[in-house]
Amino acid sequence: MHLDAAGPQAGQFAGNAQLTAQGRTDALGFKLDVQLPDLRGAKASLSAGGSLNIDARMISVASAVANYHGQDLRLLAPAQIALAHGVSVDQLKIGAQEAVLQLEGEISPALDVRASLRQVKPALINVFAPGLLASGSIEAHAQMKGSVASPTGQVRLIATDLALADDAAFGLPSLDLKATAQLTGDTADIDAQLVAGTASKLSVTGKAPLAANGALNLKMSGSLDVGMVNTLLEARGQHAAGRLDVDATVAGNVCGAGDRRHREPDQGQPARLRTRCGPYRYHRRHRRPPGNLADQEHDGGGRTRNSLDDRHGRRASIGRAGGSAYQGRQCPAAGKQVGDGESQRRFARERHRACAPRHRRDGPFEPHADRHSEQLAPNVAVLDVRRHGKPAPPARERQLVIGMDVAVQAPQEFLVQGRGLDAEMGGDLHLGGTLDAPSVSGGLGLLRGNFHFRATS
Repeated sequence: MHLDAAGPQAGQFAGNAQLTAQGRTDALGFKLDVQLPDLRGAKASLSAGGSLNIDARMISVASAVANYHGQDLRLLAPAQIALAHGVSVDQLKIGAQEAVLQLEGEISPALDVRASLRQVKPALINVFAPGLLASGSIEAHAQMKGSVASPTGQVRLIATDLALADDAAFGLPSLDLKATAQLTGDTADIDAQLVAGTASKLSVTGKAPLAANGALNLKMSGSLDVGMVNTLLEARGQHAAGRLDVDATVAGNVCGAGDRRHREPDQGQPARLRTRCGPYRYHRRHRRPPGNLADQEHDGGGRTRNSLDDRHGRRASIGRAGGSAYQGRQCPAAGKQVGDGESQRRFARERHRACAPRHRRDGPFEPHADRHSEQLAPNVAVLDVRRHGKPAPPARERQLVIGMDVAVQAPQEFLVQGRGLDAEMGGDLHLGGTLDAPSVSGGLGLLRGNFHFRATS
């Protein structure tokens, strides 16, 4: 049996596939080749061979090679995938350069899986993130049970001697990271330590949610050596010294700060925001002019004029360079200048009577046809307009509020230099309030200093 599929598409995957199979139902040998010309901006291909036991619902993969971004991922040992009672994997072992990924266990209906990733080096990471790392090694281990939606178990991540490849980071100390997450169904107990050099250490402990509507409660503590940034400052003749103590807490509901992605609505449907907590409905800041667009006309000057009928049966025309006219009264252009001050005030009153929004006793106002949202400043307040008899829209999400409590202790060596000034200051500062409304208290006093101006000090 031979199948050749040219140009099939499944979601964002589009390409070609060839399948050859031969044998009995309990030992059906197969060879599969897949080519994807554009997978997130790069070519991808897969070539695999093995056998299929249809009666036992078992797939045995003898060899497999995948290529993506010019990097080969190879199956290092034969693997078996059982589909008779859910999905289970027996000794899946994949290699890429020096890195090795191992996976075995049951995935569904119950989760009981063990996985490890070893020897991930900068050369492999830089294939997918060019120029990111200069040195280091990453490995991870996981053992999970329960279910995919509510796992239990432990995940460990170890990164040693990580150094950035950017020239601006040359001379910065390498980073060591050890992190453990104890999974307990809907939350994870985090315990992580980050070490940079010999004098900078940070620890992060607490709970992180595994569900979109879970609560976050993390505490960060430790100290940082300010002098480690001198490799960046000394090129500009600057120097920093001291120690920065860190004591911070992050708590709250992750759902309130979810990613917002705008999706254009279908015709006649309200716009939506999709967050990590699900879709959130909201009403547009402006509505289309009432009525249906009838036609477009182009006058001799190259301008476009749209004609429409409003809900009261009146005919209106919208011209890009002029005003809008309802039957029986003319709305003059907004930018028109006339006469002296009294003439301009009289013109404004006439325009208000001609162009003011109409109101109905049983509904909201009807905006005039030539009002466009792009003419409004971005900080213009938007009213919550509700139509008569329609339910109120859901309450808006609460904005993220970040409180600050930062203490800066600099008893000495706060140097201010340049343009003839050479001064040393010291003192204490406190930064409080919120990120939107910060408050600063304290001060810095002069300890010593000189000012040179035209050979005078």
